[in-house]
Amino acid sequence: MNRRTTTFFFILFLVLYFSGCSDDKVLARFDGHTITVEEYLSEKDNLPEAQRNSLRTIENKKEFLNKIVVREMLLQEALRLGLQNNETIRYKIENYRRNLLINELLNRQVEGETVVTDKEVRAYYETNKNQFMTETVEASYIVVRTREDAEMIMALLKRGESFSELAKKFSIGPGAESGGSIGEITRGQMIPEFEDALFALKIPGEMSPIIETDFGYHIIRLDKTSAVKTIPFDEASKKIREFLTDQKEKEFFEHFVDKLEKGITIEINDDLLKEL
Repeated sequence: MNRRTTTFFFILFLVLYFSGCSDDKVLARFDGHTITVEEYLSEKDNLPEAQRNSLRTIENKKEFLNKIVVREMLLQEALRLGLQNNETIRYKIENYRRNLLINELLNRQVEGETVVTDKEVRAYYETNKNQFMTETVEASYIVVRTREDAEMIMALLKRGESFSELAKKFSIGPGAESGGSIGEITRGQMIPEFEDALFALKIPGEMSPIIETDFGYHIIRLDKTSAVKTIPFDEASKKIREFLTDQKEKEFFEHFVDKLEKGITIEINDDLLKEL
């Protein structure tokens, strides 16, 4: 075998070898289209961690691959129908592209610029401790479906009948069996109408007027006056860090946009704008 023949067979071997490797990386085929290993892994990487971890069995992997195939199949059908040329669709695609680029720009610019330190979190907590104090009371309530029932119960209460016994007999609320007791209630825990009526009560034993909510008609009794509790730093620190991070990102964005605006001249056609 001469050198030219040897070279020819070597090149043929490489073509066949790499063609075989490429074919091995195709996970699925349909109507002339393919889903490759790279595409599958890319889609998998974009899943939330819990969903990624679920792709362990061959059944789960096949199910996920089938979803990719169905999505690609639908895309090809949309392209076949020429939906990509629809003016509204083209605008939405362009709008998505703009937003994607803007978000990527801001993410790159803000990276490392809005880090909130532990010292800043602690300082905010110490300076704003009043924000981390909660008012707590103990209460009981009776809730019924109609105002007529509520008025009847209110009349019985005014005659001196037991709140607890009436709650057990008539209330449709979850605390009925325990005489309507709902224990400790902290501001922000209940729906506004209920909470406003409850925290308006000042003396243990005092009852609210009939309060209407989406859940029915309520009569609330204050069992124990309010106590102020301070939320510990460890419980508050996460929300403080999120708040300070949002604040820093907003300030950074405003400064970044301001710097860009200073480098350009903006002209507005007021007359034309008025016509819109």
